[in-house]
Amino acid sequence: MQNIKPQSEQEVIKSLVIHLKNLNFGEAEKTLLENFRLAQITRVLHQITEQHTGLLTYTFVNYIIQKSPSAFWHRVAACLAAESLDHIMLGHSAGLYHILQAIELTPDDWTLKEYALGFYKEGILDKQLALQFAHTVLQYEPHNQVALKISQS
Repeated sequence: MQNIKPQSEQEVIKSLVIHLKNLNFGEAEKTLLENFRLAQITRVLHQITEQHTGLLTYTFVNYIIQKSPSAFWHRVAACLAAESLDHIMLGHSAGLYHILQAIELTPDDWTLKEYALGFYKEGILDKQLALQFAHTVLQYEPHNQVALKISQS
């Protein structure tokens, strides 16, 4: 019986980058989900976006969203658009769109509303919505500095 050496994280990332560059999104998705926990996915995709694939990674995440919309993947898209691709015109607005979609899909997840508050500082989240989100966040985290600042404005 032959011993199969497990791939290192860097080898898996290299394979993932190749799949993305070849527009083989199905294989990229399989590689990603088989090799990384959900908690690691945003970090891995952020790294790949900034170092290798740029906007293509965001396109890949939107491919996954089209197949099966979820708050998780919208949050990943929000992070990529607003943090990894923040140098692209209106990248923050694309990020806000995705986090609002995530909130719509999972309205009881207060952490999504907390994430959305960062867009208020960018000047693109409506004040009324920011106040509503801040109120919700403060119910779960009464000393949240961003939510407190917004609720007192």
